[in-house]
Amino acid sequence: MTYVCNTKHQTAFQFIILVFLVQGLNDTEHSFLVFTEVLLCLFIVASFFLQYRLNINENSLSYQIALLNIPIYKKEISADQIKRFNFKRYSWSTRGAIIQLERGMNIRIIAFTPIQVYKKLVDFANTNNVSISKSKDYHILEKLRSKELDKNKKR
Repeated sequence: MTYVCNTKHQTAFQFIILVFLVQGLNDTEHSFLVFTEVLLCLFIVASFFLQYRLNINENSLSYQIALLNIPIYKKEISADQIKRFNFKRYSWSTRGAIIQLERGMNIRIIAFTPIQVYKKLVDFANTNNVSISKSKDYHILEKLRSKELDKNKKR
């Protein structure tokens, strides 16, 4: 199944930076600074349209970053390339995972939908004998989530 994360949680911060950069464009005396600010503005606007995808298969993971549905980065990860899964709490009620690889950059899985992605990652790790570590805060979020599901089932 494919899990998706849009970068909507970053838009407020990006918008504030964009406003400051646009205000700085009024200074036309220094052409290099204007050119740099324009490039930075374009980069920030482009980042509004980034989309992250994670596909979990039986023995591998596929991680992709796309800009306007055009893939700009794709990585296929087999189970033997994964060192460990670290599950952490990232904000008040946001769970997340870091996939630590033997070689290469780690992959962060935060704010992906549907929320079952974390359970599927744990199942993937158990199936392929990959070690897992969970923080105390993550355990608290898991307990709260299970209590909420129990309440919804009783209704």
